[in-house]
Amino acid sequence: MRNTFTKLFTANTMRLVLALAAFAAVAAVLYNPFDSSKAATSVDAISKMYKRPAPDFDLNESVKLPNARLATGEQLAALDTLKSSTGAANMTSRWNTFGGSPDVIYDFASQAYTGTPEEAGRSFLAQNATLFGISDPNSLRVFSERAAGGGHLIRFQQTFNGIPVEMGGVGIVMNGSNQVIMASGPYFRNVSVNTSPSLSADQAVAKANADLARFSVNLPSQINNLLQSGFNTIAQQTSAINNLPPSLGIYPTADGYKLVWKVAKFSTNPFGLYVVSIDANTGETVARKDFVNFQTVPGQETGDIYPKYPQIDDNLKNNSIISTCNGPIGPAPCGQERVTLRAFNPTNRVTGLQGVLTGTHAAVTNALAGQQPFGQAALGTWHFRVDDPTALEARTNEQDQFAEPAEHQDEVNAYFFLTYLMEYVDYIHIAGDNNQFGGGSFPDDYPNKTNPMPGSVHIPNIYIALDATGGVLPDPTQPDFALKVLGLDNAISLNLTSTIEGVTGTKAPVVLNPTVYGHGYLFNDLALEGTVPYHEGMHSVTSPIAGLEGTEGSALNEGQADMWAFTITDNPSLGDYVVNAKGFRQYYRDRGRDPDSLAYIRSARSTLKYSDIGTWSNPGQFEEHYDGEIYMSTMWDVREMLNRLYPQTTGFRRPQPKDGAPQKVITKGTNIFERDFMMSMYILGTTSPDTMVKARDAMIIADQMLYPSDSADADAPGKHRAMFEQIFAAKELGINAREVTGGVATISTQVSHFAGEQATPGVPQNVQAAPASTKSLNVSWDAVPGALAYEVLKRKTALAGQRQPNGERAFNDGDASTTGYRHAVFVTASQTSWEDKGAIHEVFAPEGLKNLFDSEYVVRAIGANSSGQLGWSNISGSSTPSTVRQDLTAQVDSALSNISFAGGTTSFDNKLTNARGAFSADKTIYSPLEFQVVNISNPSVAVKKADSNGNTWVYNQTLSLGQTSAAKRMEFNNPMMQLFTFDARIYGNAYAGSTVGSGSGGSDGTSDPPAPVVYSLYNQTLTGALLAGEPSGTADPSGSATWGDPAFKGITWDDIPFTTKSDAVALEATLTSATAVDMDFELRTADGQVIMRSAGSTATEFVSSSVQPNATYIFRVLGFLNGPSTYNIATTQLLPSGSPNANGGTRTSGGSSTVSAVTNPVSGLFRFTVNPLTKKVTFIRLN
Repeated sequence: MRNTFTKLFTANTMRLVLALAAFAAVAAVLYNPFDSSKAATSVDAISKMYKRPAPDFDLNESVKLPNARLATGEQLAALDTLKSSTGAANMTSRWNTFGGSPDVIYDFASQAYTGTPEEAGRSFLAQNATLFGISDPNSLRVFSERAAGGGHLIRFQQTFNGIPVEMGGVGIVMNGSNQVIMASGPYFRNVSVNTSPSLSADQAVAKANADLARFSVNLPSQINNLLQSGFNTIAQQTSAINNLPPSLGIYPTADGYKLVWKVAKFSTNPFGLYVVSIDANTGETVARKDFVNFQTVPGQETGDIYPKYPQIDDNLKNNSIISTCNGPIGPAPCGQERVTLRAFNPTNRVTGLQGVLTGTHAAVTNALAGQQPFGQAALGTWHFRVDDPTALEARTNEQDQFAEPAEHQDEVNAYFFLTYLMEYVDYIHIAGDNNQFGGGSFPDDYPNKTNPMPGSVHIPNIYIALDATGGVLPDPTQPDFALKVLGLDNAISLNLTSTIEGVTGTKAPVVLNPTVYGHGYLFNDLALEGTVPYHEGMHSVTSPIAGLEGTEGSALNEGQADMWAFTITDNPSLGDYVVNAKGFRQYYRDRGRDPDSLAYIRSARSTLKYSDIGTWSNPGQFEEHYDGEIYMSTMWDVREMLNRLYPQTTGFRRPQPKDGAPQKVITKGTNIFERDFMMSMYILGTTSPDTMVKARDAMIIADQMLYPSDSADADAPGKHRAMFEQIFAAKELGINAREVTGGVATISTQVSHFAGEQATPGVPQNVQAAPASTKSLNVSWDAVPGALAYEVLKRKTALAGQRQPNGERAFNDGDASTTGYRHAVFVTASQTSWEDKGAIHEVFAPEGLKNLFDSEYVVRAIGANSSGQLGWSNISGSSTPSTVRQDLTAQVDSALSNISFAGGTTSFDNKLTNARGAFSADKTIYSPLEFQVVNISNPSVAVKKADSNGNTWVYNQTLSLGQTSAAKRMEFNNPMMQLFTFDARIYGNAYAGSTVGSGSGGSDGTSDPPAPVVYSLYNQTLTGALLAGEPSGTADPSGSATWGDPAFKGITWDDIPFTTKSDAVALEATLTSATAVDMDFELRTADGQVIMRSAGSTATEFVSSSVQPNATYIFRVLGFLNGPSTYNIATTQLLPSGSPNANGGTRTSGGSSTVSAVTNPVSGLFRFTVNPLTKKVTFIRLN
């Protein structure tokens, strides 16, 4: 970064002069803890986004005891009684073996109970006490109760001797008739513990402080002084936490229960908002949780803001400059608009001088150390369009976050975003909660409705201690010292509500969850992108509604906040502007990484699935942002599918950013999604802990309440039940999925009979997968009449019938069987092709496919049937692209450099260029390329340090047409430094074609394996003999003295022609010999072109290929170092089922045929001349 200190001293009225002078003095007299030699490195920027100063800890996860509270016979009988009494034979029920009670039950409707909702809920629990293991119904106290979805939602907290049981209780969802339609646990069975603590509350606080102190980092005063302003701002907003007295709780374990003190603490070092659970008898730390979530006249005040974010272009990426565009009022930073500031207190003309803005929905504070007064505030303007000192105006400055007055752009932008977010939430709850198609369902009172949401901008790098733990701290003598300390590459929400509820076991009376935003050091300014405040703000809104407790609950919290940012902006990514920063891109460039691989903070198109939970970093860890991608990408798929089903826009609106008026057009599908999604958050408020499986259940119940398929039937499924089940199953959260237990998730791709047996469109045909680039595949198929969308799935060809391991963490399979196919993408009906560009996760653009030829693809059609539900077709036949090894010497150019003759070694660098293309449709040469020395003229010279077989250098690269490889160093032992020549050939892999998927397989969603395709077989055995073997034979036939020489035909080699049947599809052939030690085997066309070669170290070789019917092919047998030997060639031709040409029974395989992409190959040979006298190496192509 450039040096900004001169500008700070001159332009900003000696800002930070005193602090920096003090830093210099301290550095002069004290030891220097800063290692300037490490200034270019730091804790990995991506890891630091996700890392916590004091990690979360849970004793149960660390000991990994198996859960042992299985259902008793009495409980199972009680479940059968409930099914019978409600007529719900197909009730969905899932057991929680940690609690010893149902985790969830739904797909039923109880009797209608009289009385208040609480009385009705208690009546249901009293009737079903045996099922839940409730011994004393009076020990249940109401934690939360609200009217929503046309019914009532109640969460009963479990207590023992008046002390709350951690995560214990029962949630009840009732419809408007006081019928229970869902109940969730766990209620912990047989709690027994001494509730008299040995430790006092003060002793517990001391133990908690000592626990956190283990993670404290000794930061020099130079850094602490710069951080203090930001810490003071946050401390004021979290003061309620440190005044919260410790509370007793009961902590369940797999083998018993512990009495604990729960201590809340806001800490600046280590930074976090912690609840530490201390064993009330031993003083042991049993749990630690950080509740920080990581993103003119009065009334006519105006501001320049970015409704989305500043324009992303090369000027921003490479220079940190926001380009200029012509706007309605003249030139302005691209993406900026001037708006009237809504719900804006007139007093901001005074408080705005110090960077404090308040209003109905937001209260924003500028925490920048040494900030200067903002003179424009008195004028009622917050303008940042141009540099105009006479108007006290300065243009938005991404290059210099300290520039005055431009740095005040942050507070007005954050104010605008938080205000718009709350207008959006308000509209869903009130003005938009109408009575058409599922209306009138949300409470009019919601979190932050009457309390402005706190937001602080220019928060310093409160996580700088993470650099210290990595052994690196910024050096105060370096010019960018203040930039590093004051530049936070993050935004956070401090979840005070959940912290208070976690300690007290009661609903927090006031919702006040502050959000804070850094202006970035490596990142661009986080307050300038709307998705960041939307994400952090929705933490503050949703956490009090849903709770979102537990390890998976934290991931759900991140995922839901991401999803709200996506749907509000109608954009499937978050943080695009933030990461497309000069500093961040240079950080990657300096480490040899491609800066264009950085695309966003997270993408809604993440390819992570439930089997990937807990696999962040190495070794695999649970990390809520990473794991949250599983949930948010599932929700995005739901939203997109609903938009395909309901594209209508008439009558569906949201507030528009510019003025807050409800004129933003949305689809009916988005309206349904946002309502179901919000309702699912309210339902999750009745469950604890929250898991991804429960989030699936919550969406199902939300849809049932808001959009019932039969409003006269209390337990009728929602209109979108089948859709929701299938999309969750695509993400491995199917009907048999179970929450993470003992660090292990149970996955499922199966759906219920209701979802799996819906009427469907036809099965897609003509599925073909072919290379689109060196790192991507294009999958295409024929359109299916009546299809609404398609699902593409893929599997490793070696994993048919198996789950694909993730390489980091084991998982359980909840299904009895699987096809092995994994969901890849959903696309709309108008799209009959899709390019697979590889995995998507975290900040990275699609990472590309490492191997284009190790997977097969199938497609399913999705359509709406007469019931309104969606049906998924069976899977299609599969398509698999394949390669063939080719002699590409004639197609590749070689370039030599850095030639050396020293110490008896001749060496040089060799680069290969794909000059004329492989003999295939796409001309690409696929890895590996082999540079094979086939002959050396001088017997005193030998290959040195070859990669393979003593004569071959391997280039593990794929080269598209015209592309050049990296240099490969090649060495020869040449002890007498003599002139010599050597011949070489170049081999590589070419795209050989793809199988074409036709027919129909089974349903992956119900775990039935695909129906096999049956081939009839024609078997034939050919025989022959060779009199001798070639003594100088090599892996390359052209290196032999006799192979191919007509004079030696039938002696060291032979050709055996044969003709395929009139309906042949493919051919397989196995060469064997009982007398030869080694033979090689080739399949050739009639004109001698090699189709496939098998050259192992024995006399057993195998070739196969798709073939043309009624065509002549040649088997070439090559003998090596053998005497007179006989051989057999066992051939099998694959024919259509029932072929009259068959003579060998049948074979079953996938539903595919093969299409070839190979063109006519031309062989070649390089001859290199090495001359020690001239110090040159030259070469020619011989053929």
